[in-house]
Amino acid sequence: MNILIVDDSPQIRINLKKFLSEIKGINVSGEAESSGDAVELINKIKPELIILDVELKNSSGFDVLKYVKKNMHSIVIMFTNHSSGYKNKAQAERADFFFDKTTELDKLLTTIKDLI
Repeated sequence: MNILIVDDSPQIRINLKKFLSEIKGINVSGEAESSGDAVELINKIKPELIILDVELKNSSGFDVLKYVKKNMHSIVIMFTNHSSGYKNKAQAERADFFFDKTTELDKLLTTIKDLI
C-alpha cells in the first residue's frame, strides 16, 4: 500500500515513517508539509492512503481533504493534535478516519494494518 504523509512537522513525518516501515506491505511514497505540495504529490504518486494533519504550513489539511474526496479514491486518515473542534468537521468533509496524535497512535497503526 502506497502512503503519503502530509504534516508540517518534520519530526512527526520522521516518526510516522519509522513506525510504518515496520509494517509489511507499506510503502511511504512521499511526504509534504503544505496543501500545495500535497496536491502535487497526490497527482504524481496517486497514494492509496493519505495521513493528513489539519494544520499545515501556510494552509489547511481540509483543503487537501476536499481535493482528494472530489478527485481521487484515496483513503484519508486525519491525524492531528487539534482534535477538539475538528473531528466533526473531518467527518462532515468525509475523512475516512480521524485520530488524535497525542493519544491514538496505536489506533492509527492498527487501522492501517487492517487496511492492507
